[in-house]
Amino acid sequence: MDLREQNPYAAPPVVADVHADALSDDVRVRTEHIGCEQEVRSIGWLMTVGGVLVVAIIVPLGLTPPITPGPGPDLLTLSTIVLAMFAQVATGIGLLMLRRWALAPAIVDCVLWLLFVPIGTVIGLAALWILGQSRVAFVLTDEYRGVILMTPGIRRKTPRYAWAIFFVALLAMVVFVSLIPGLA
Repeated sequence: MDLREQNPYAAPPVVADVHADALSDDVRVRTEHIGCEQEVRSIGWLMTVGGVLVVAIIVPLGLTPPITPGPGPDLLTLSTIVLAMFAQVATGIGLLMLRRWALAPAIVDCVLWLLFVPIGTVIGLAALWILGQSRVAFVLTDEYRGVILMTPGIRRKTPRYAWAIFFVALLAMVVFVSLIPGLA
């Protein structure tokens, strides 16, 4: 007895599809690389937000008269910092969009972060370690962006401890900025 004869409302039988194999391949690739993808995007967020915050802090400080006697920061220094931060923001946006061109400038930015002891050194080393992984090169390809388009429902849930670290770091940054004379 045929299934249709048993239940006339049954769904039609599923026929094996070539696209199903390709989709399962995309799912496998995405689940294997989603951790690396999230780490690269996190560095992109850090670069973007950090660059905007530095410009938001440096420009007002550079435009206010110095608290101590002597010359304040010159226009060339301020302009260089602002241009460097705009470049960092552009690099961060490139990493957020998983663009291959953003990898080299991101590595240069991370090397520069090493100079800001101790926090910049730790963040720079961690970011260099992440960006130096071989899987990052694949995550920044057009092929992987195609995999992302084919698997929009696959997400990685951020653990609670990561959110706690983020908010503690954000609070520390706010406290640090509030202690800078001339900004309060």
